[in-house]
Amino acid sequence: MVGVQLRLKRSPQGVFLSLALLVFGSSPFSQAASGGNASLCNAGQFGNPPNCMPCPVDHYGPAEGMSECMSCPLQATTLGLTGAASIGACSCSKGYYLNAQLATCASCPLPATRFYCPGGVTADNIETTCKGLDAVSQGGWWIALPATDAPVVYEACSVRGACVGGCGECRDGHSGPLCAMCISGWSRDFFTIVSHCSECPNQLKLAALHGGTLLGLAVFLFVCYFCTNHSLHGKLRGEGDEERSRFVPAMKMLMTFLSVWGVYGLQADLRETWAESIEADSAVQASEDEAAAIDAFRGSPAYFENYVSAARSVLLISVA
Repeated sequence: MVGVQLRLKRSPQGVFLSLALLVFGSSPFSQAASGGNASLCNAGQFGNPPNCMPCPVDHYGPAEGMSECMSCPLQATTLGLTGAASIGACSCSKGYYLNAQLATCASCPLPATRFYCPGGVTADNIETTCKGLDAVSQGGWWIALPATDAPVVYEACSVRGACVGGCGECRDGHSGPLCAMCISGWSRDFFTIVSHCSECPNQLKLAALHGGTLLGLAVFLFVCYFCTNHSLHGKLRGEGDEERSRFVPAMKMLMTFLSVWGVYGLQADLRETWAESIEADSAVQASEDEAAAIDAFRGSPAYFENYVSAARSVLLISVA
């Protein structure tokens, strides 16, 4: 007995109508003999059993029982492979990404400094080819993997050093989209949000930090009190404005000196500086001025000694 079967197949690319010829009875091509649905060719094939043929190059078959395969979008290719079973096997050219819902290759989003669309990759092969993409292998770019249901589009990380490799890996302590979040037990430097995640200090370091803050506040209040009393006593003793005016600027310079010293020491201890963020991005070529600034903040003992010596000299001259 021979019959005709009509089926509606749904896929991400749309709805397809398949027509199949059914043979019942003792035929070797019957469903009973095959133990399955032998009346339809599999996805990635076209034709009718037993003459099922794989979809040719640059074509794909998203459903069973297709009489012919569908062409990849313009600017796309299957990279020489046959038997593609989904549009995800179609690779758009460099500068384009696959929009599977519209079955088209769309232009890569702008600006180019934030988004990158490599050619020769698909949602099916990105996990195996991402390590060989030279443009993103040095880090600074992120992509969500697996990319089965997402466009193959790289996005630049806000903290370039947080993203390493070309397969969506994050630097230690980082996680989430664009590696923008810190894992448990890690946090960002409170001086700036554009920095790497660092391990949270232990209880002893926190206690020392809080104690140093309270001590610094006490010293500041004492200096303010001392300066006020000195000015009042000077007026009572009949000192001239010129003599009194030499002491207050010296105290202001001293407080600035101590503040910068404290901030510098804390930054160097946490190893979370702007210089590290710059140096982590291998694509950045620092100018002479930038190199000097990086040297100033990278925790260089020579720079710190020069700063202390210069500030101390100015302070002594002012007091004298």
